[in-house]
Amino acid sequence: MSGRLRVATAGCGYFSQFHYNGWKRMATAGEIELVAICNRTRDKAEEFAELFDIPKVFEDFELMLDSVDVDLVDVITPPETHSAKIGAAVERSVAAICQKPFTPSLREAEGLVADIAAGGGRVFIHEDFRFQPWYPKLKSLMDEGAIGDPYEIHFWLRPGDGQGPEAYLDRQPYFHKMPRFLVFETAIHLIDTFRYMFGEVTSVYADLKRLNPRSSPARTPLLSCSISRTAGAAYSMATGWPTTLPTTVA
Repeated sequence: MSGRLRVATAGCGYFSQFHYNGWKRMATAGEIELVAICNRTRDKAEEFAELFDIPKVFEDFELMLDSVDVDLVDVITPPETHSAKIGAAVERSVAAICQKPFTPSLREAEGLVADIAAGGGRVFIHEDFRFQPWYPKLKSLMDEGAIGDPYEIHFWLRPGDGQGPEAYLDRQPYFHKMPRFLVFETAIHLIDTFRYMFGEVTSVYADLKRLNPRSSPARTPLLSCSISRTAGAAYSMATGWPTTLPTTVA
């Protein structure tokens, strides 16, 4: 491949803005060229196209891939749409970046991975926690033997969002009833980071609870999890959202 990477995108939801801002910075630096955008609602795609200087707008993903010369497509859509879009990219020998979670189920993910391998596809799952600078730094210290072999690791996370009856309705309404929400949307980052730093997981134990009574019973806004790896280190993490934050303390 010569010249700049030609990038197309799919999706204009809340988190896509961070992707587009990154692609625009790279385009400004002359590293890539944003050539097309696709979204199920054209008005939003046209708004993003104007904002991020993208010349071609589509509502049909496959038509976009067939109409524009594309090296890489960034799939920034909900997980239930990923298999079809990634499959279409692989069929056309277009490399893809896919937002996490990869698919709604392990079975579907395994099937899609097999299809990608069979088709010679190149697909990267968009996981960003592992690239936060303190994690690579800590991993390099461990690889150098500077801090010894860890045998117990703990991680706690309490995001400030997801509270109250209107949680996410103004930005990502499908979150409100998403099955296994906390595991798919937050814990998956921590599990990926654990695997990056400490190796493959060998066993898992988890407690899940629903704290926000207005959310779907399928959602899990509190998670406590213990994970082990082959070398014997135990890893625990706790993450979740409180129902509300008190304004006064008695």
